[in-house]
This record gives sequence, structure tokens and C-alpha cells, in this order.
Amino acid sequence: MGTATATYEVKNALYDAAVTLFTADDIVVSWGFPTARDFDDYVVFTGMRAEQETGPMGTRRARNEDVFITASFDFFRAGEADDDRVVTDAAVDAVRRLEEYVRVTDTTLGGTCEWCFLESIDSDGITDLGQLARGRQSVIDVVFHAFVRITS
Repeated sequence: MGTATATYEVKNALYDAAVTLFTADDIVVSWGFPTARDFDDYVVFTGMRAEQETGPMGTRRARNEDVFITASFDFFRAGEADDDRVVTDAAVDAVRRLEEYVRVTDTTLGGTCEWCFLESIDSDGITDLGQLARGRQSVIDVVFHAFVRITS
């Protein structure tokens, strides 16, 4: 890829993949924090981070770039008073669907990277006490790691 960094392109590609995967499921996919909270389920793409190091030396002075994109899967189930498991199952299913898409279906995210994998998952695993009167919420933060060779 011929650019100073591919971070923005990788984030766009992950965002586009999520839009394709989740639109039919009434899961809102947002670039940054959504302004309207009219739906129960959101996938929100937030952070971008990259690290570069010298790549194979040659006339193009290649660099290797590791790109890290953060997304939050924020799901809610109104009236679910007994258990966080119902809403967590739904959020985990969405995480797994996007992970499988980038690992199996479109491994280069449309040519923006050489590979992309889910690197980490983080969740408190319980609904915030302030939400319990309304229902149950599951927020799963994930980081996708992509590798890009910068060639110019």
C-alpha cells in the first residue's frame, strides 16, 4: 500500500464490513459515538492506533505497519431483569460474526491489509447498576489487529 499510514483505510474497511453484516439485524454501526440512541444494539468504531518499523530495504524504503482498531459492541435488552447472559449472548454473537468475516471471508479487508485478526476482547461482564431498572446491558470492547506493508 502506498501511503504514510493505512490506519484510516483499515478502520473504514472494518466499519464497512460491519455495516454489511449487521444492517439487516437492526444493529446500528457507528463511526464514533452515535448521536441518537434509538436502538438497542450498537457497534461503535472508536480508536485507531498504528506502530511502524522498518520493512525490507530497497529502493521503496518499505515499512511494516501494525494497525489496531477498537470497536465497542454495546447491546441492551429492556425488561431482562434476571440475567446478563441473554444480552451478552447477543453481543458475543455479533463479535464472532465480525471476527469470522475478517478471518475467513475477507482476510485482506478489500486489499487494505495483508491480514486482520481479532486481537483482544474486554468486558466488565455485568450491567452497570444504574441500568438495572431498565434492563440488561453488555458492552464488549474489542481490538482488531491488521498488518500492512507500506511501500512508498
